[in-house]
Amino acid sequence: MIYTTEKSTRELGDKIDSATIAEVEGALNDLKQVIESEDTAQIKRLTEMLTQASHKIAASMYNRPPLPERIMVKTQLRAHRIRRLSDQIIMWLALITRKSRNT
Repeated sequence: MIYTTEKSTRELGDKIDSATIAEVEGALNDLKQVIESEDTAQIKRLTEMLTQASHKIAASMYNRPPLPERIMVKTQLRAHRIRRLSDQIIMWLALITRKSRNT
């Protein structure tokens, strides 16, 4: 449990809010300290706390807002405009090339 939670925070830390990271790291540190004492009741309690905190990592990953559709539409429009402009540039270059050959 400790290893997988540490791995998740390392790999996903930049995508998770700092409050969740702080909560998970606090639960990790508490559990690590208690494991050495071999107090089973305390270990179970802190393992459950770590489990709840680590579930917040997964929840925050799945609850991230998707890319707004209006941004995608704007991107598609810009790409279309760029293609149109490049087509116009190619036509102008072809016209200039033909004119320069004729003179």
